[in-house]
Amino acid sequence: MPKHNGPDLDAATQSDWTRFTTELADHLASLEPGAELSISPDFEPEGSPRRAMLLRLTAEGTLVCASSGLGSPPPPWQPAEADGIFVVEDGAAWVDRLCSTVVEQIRCAWNIPHPSFLFRPGAKAPTAPTPDESACPPDVAGPLLETFGDRVSVTPDGVVSIAIGPVIAYVTAAGVDEIRIHALVVERIAGRTRAAEVVADLNRRHPRLKFLLVEDRVHVACTIDADPFLPQHVVNAAGRLAKFAATVDEEFADHVGGVVPTHDATEQVDGSADPSDEELPPQLMTLLEMDAESGGKVDADDIVSVCGPDRAKIGRFEAFCTEQAESWREYAQEAMLRGESAAAEECALEAVPWDRVVRALRSALAAIKNLDNV
Repeated sequence: MPKHNGPDLDAATQSDWTRFTTELADHLASLEPGAELSISPDFEPEGSPRRAMLLRLTAEGTLVCASSGLGSPPPPWQPAEADGIFVVEDGAAWVDRLCSTVVEQIRCAWNIPHPSFLFRPGAKAPTAPTPDESACPPDVAGPLLETFGDRVSVTPDGVVSIAIGPVIAYVTAAGVDEIRIHALVVERIAGRTRAAEVVADLNRRHPRLKFLLVEDRVHVACTIDADPFLPQHVVNAAGRLAKFAATVDEEFADHVGGVVPTHDATEQVDGSADPSDEELPPQLMTLLEMDAESGGKVDADDIVSVCGPDRAKIGRFEAFCTEQAESWREYAQEAMLRGESAAAEECALEAVPWDRVVRALRSALAAIKNLDNV
């Protein structure tokens, strides 16, 4: 997705649609007889009719596209036997013409403002749960069981958890190509300023883990690249988190200003605990890690690639990140007033990535608004 600025928006959008049409034609031209290609929006509003296209090369050497969600398209589209389905067919030699016809309906009937809002032809189909799901690939549990034994539990819906002393770490899918391990380590924190200083210090001393202060709780998390998925990477990451979690006790929690988390005895056995109640949204955690890995270069394109064109979700993330950045600056000011310059510097640095993500989220909201007006 390109950068859209002012008067260049229309030209940039048209250029991207032209490139998309060419790529689609190239992909269709390489199909074997009987092979199929599907196109659908990456995001569907809740309750809206499903929109999808299925393109295939027939044994007779023609290209056929069947589509839903077109309303009443003009010729050469023809109604199929199934209600709400329309079909267009052309010779393989006329693939460019067919693609122009298809893309016209994607833009007009489906009202898709930009190709980045589509599940693209040639894109890899999801092989892992979506970011809002929590199940892991089935081959995660086995290696973890070999390493952690009966401390590992797997719920019927595929959520994997590891009991490490007083901490329960959850292993979940953070996206189609990421696995995330996260745990609540301290809760019911009374003094957030003190906790902020400790979290800043923990992030400095444990660069491969991410510590977050959210309301009155401290979380620790790490994310593993799952493209390709290698179970040993999950085992290694779980080992790093477990090494830290083993140090969590009443003394540590008191140092942070809270208490060790309490878990019902059945939580790790039957999975009755819902990890989503105690963590940042996985997509927001992904954005923070993308910012760190890119050296602070996260932008609007990254936001849309992770969140989709969901303005409400991006708006919620923007408000949350803004609050986090402001809190860290307040902690820095309080530390400075106490004459603790080192702690003030650490807290000020913690605000920086939140500020960068806020700017990217706001840029994404502006880009989506501009595209909506195209």
